[in-house]
Amino acid sequence: MDQHDQVTVALCLSGKQKMCITTDELEVLRKAMATLEPSYKGTVELSSEHHTTVAKIIPLVEILKQIKSCDDSPLAVGLHQQLKERFKTNDTRPHLAIATALDPHYKRDRFPDTDASDSAVKMLKEEASALKLPQCSMAQEEKDAEEETVATPAKKPSLLWGIFDKKVKEKQHVTSNIMTVTDLEVRRHFETVSTSRDAYPLDYWRDHCASLLRFSIIARDVLSIPATSVPSERLFSKAGELISARRSSLKTKNADMILFLNNMRN
Repeated sequence: MDQHDQVTVALCLSGKQKMCITTDELEVLRKAMATLEPSYKGTVELSSEHHTTVAKIIPLVEILKQIKSCDDSPLAVGLHQQLKERFKTNDTRPHLAIATALDPHYKRDRFPDTDASDSAVKMLKEEASALKLPQCSMAQEEKDAEEETVATPAKKPSLLWGIFDKKVKEKQHVTSNIMTVTDLEVRRHFETVSTSRDAYPLDYWRDHCASLLRFSIIARDVLSIPATSVPSERLFSKAGELISARRSSLKTKNADMILFLNNMRN
């Protein structure tokens, strides 16, 4: 689009006037580019190699849906419909939902609705409760949980049912401790101030691993997943060979031109 005038002159001088874009066609292209620009920027961001995890997928899709819903052009309507169709199960996928909830910038605020947010927190709590920790870590957890709970006076044990009641109480104690610790971590995590969007999420969890032990272990696993396979595919592509191996400081514009010429030659 930026080179429209130059391309038109070149086509006219070479006797290929029929290939020139008309004023009406140019306007259609400009509107299409404006409609596609958010999708393009979202794709570029998800395909980045720096700090781009699966936690970005749900928030980014919701942002694109909102942008497309404000545009009534046929292209925007079609894109909005495709987004709803292709990503309709995003917020129900455990690794995506948990990653978004554990990202210190997004937390519960970037889900499509309250039901999706509550579902993500429920999945997170189930994952944390099922986590197996070393005995020393569990002991510290229990100590922290007991400090935040009010002790209730113990009743005198029954002579007849004492043994049975003791076994039930021991089993309930283990379960309740895990649930108490999990609920405690949920409250601590969601009450802390959200980090900036540019901050690296794993830095946050490194700093909070002592107070949010279970969540930090889960966060280390899910927030290490890249949003797309593009970074790995780039290593085995022509673009990867050109930019990474031979021209590490090559400007984006020049790299695009070289790749375009290479594709034309092939």
